[in-house]
Amino acid sequence: MLTTLSVRNIVLIDQLDLALDEGLTALTGETGAGKSILLDALTLALGGRGDAALVRTGAESGQVIAVFQLPVDHPARQTLRDNAVDDDAEIILKRVQFADGRTRAFINDQPVSAGLLQAVGRQIVEIHGQHDDRALVDPATHRAALDAFGGHGEAVAAVGAAYAALTAADQAVAAQRLAVEAAAAQEDFA
Repeated sequence: MLTTLSVRNIVLIDQLDLALDEGLTALTGETGAGKSILLDALTLALGGRGDAALVRTGAESGQVIAVFQLPVDHPARQTLRDNAVDDDAEIILKRVQFADGRTRAFINDQPVSAGLLQAVGRQIVEIHGQHDDRALVDPATHRAALDAFGGHGEAVAAVGAAYAALTAADQAVAAQRLAVEAAAAQEDFA
């Protein structure tokens, strides 16, 4: 769950700290009220493509910090551990966008690559626009979401391991059949 969004020097925003509570949060407003600026800022913090045009006029850099509370078994936490990033109680994604186009990425105050920030961001948040429904109909997304919700991580891993063993056994049997056929063919020539 996103608990805090802090934005500094992004587009028209000088400084904004947005604290969010549990439950549904809806950002509403008239056209031009700045809803899309907040979405662009969040996207930047999640590893989205940086752009020097996001930096507020006159500022050297802009930054966005997104703080998340995630369950201890959330896949993003494993990704952090796999990449030697501290797995604290909160997951803090930070992106600094410089006016010259460069960006810096951090997770839990550790410098990380933009690719890792994007990978973790994708595991935490899925953003859909008005006509963006492709990811919603992807069966792989449904299965992963249902398995995570049901707490079936261990069962999924066990099935994956069993499938890998079955595939390896099938390949070994096929190799042995080819060897037997080759031996039989050599026997016919002798």
